[in-house]
Amino acid sequence: MNFYFLGILKDDAQQFTLINEILSESKCKIFILQKELSDLNFILQATDIANITSNIQIIHNSLSYCSDIISKFSTRSMEQVLNIGISATQQHLSAEASIPNQYFDSYRLGSLVNQIETLSMPIAFSNILVADVSALKQSDITGRKTTYSSGLTAQEFNQIARSAGFNGTQITILTGLNDVIEDEISTDTLAQFIYYFVDGVISYSQVWVTPHLTEFTINECLPYEHISFYKDDNNNRWYAQYPTTLPDHLKNYQNVPCMYEDYAFSSKGELSPRLMSIFNAIDALVN
Repeated sequence: MNFYFLGILKDDAQQFTLINEILSESKCKIFILQKELSDLNFILQATDIANITSNIQIIHNSLSYCSDIISKFSTRSMEQVLNIGISATQQHLSAEASIPNQYFDSYRLGSLVNQIETLSMPIAFSNILVADVSALKQSDITGRKTTYSSGLTAQEFNQIARSAGFNGTQITILTGLNDVIEDEISTDTLAQFIYYFVDGVISYSQVWVTPHLTEFTINECLPYEHISFYKDDNNNRWYAQYPTTLPDHLKNYQNVPCMYEDYAFSSKGELSPRLMSIFNAIDALVN
């Protein structure tokens, strides 16, 4: 694992240079502390140069804020973006905003209450996770200057961190630190996020074994002639295989993490809605 705090770099060019070096040289998971969400632009510029296609999962309370920030990113840096999913958003902070139809895996805060495991598949499929402190309940981040009463609990936030560490997510970013004044509760919450990320990485290294895949092929799975699903018998995880061989820069998206429910739905002759969204996004990049 590599840990970086880009907030100490005052010059934007310094941030970009460091990130570019990290992506070029690092062969392991990367954890980054950032002051604000807009700094994600430097990450995307660097991934574009490194020819890395990004599937991003952002945890934030405001779709409006995220949409405004993302709209200011350079067109070039967005060319290599397969998807931006934005989750844990609150309705009153998101009413007038939207994200492009080709993006997928976005879940409002209400759908995650007591069901944080809903994010396990989106995180497993992402290579960049951005967790913003705005998504937390105020009681768990008391030093946050902007007050929001609703949000994820620290425990749910930690589950997200552990999932990022345990799965194939390459870059995990904890952001929004500009909006936090140091106090005991806030420091503890942020430290826990880092701890559970590390715990996930360690757990993955201890339990990883060569996948033992069983194939299930569905013929006439509209709009495709056939789709192959795979179940890893070691951990009961499911994957759907994109039906044509992808170029090298997209090869990480050949097998899409999914659930048994996606297989069961698709077995009736039509690809499940979530997989349809993902395959459509891949189609747009390939064709």
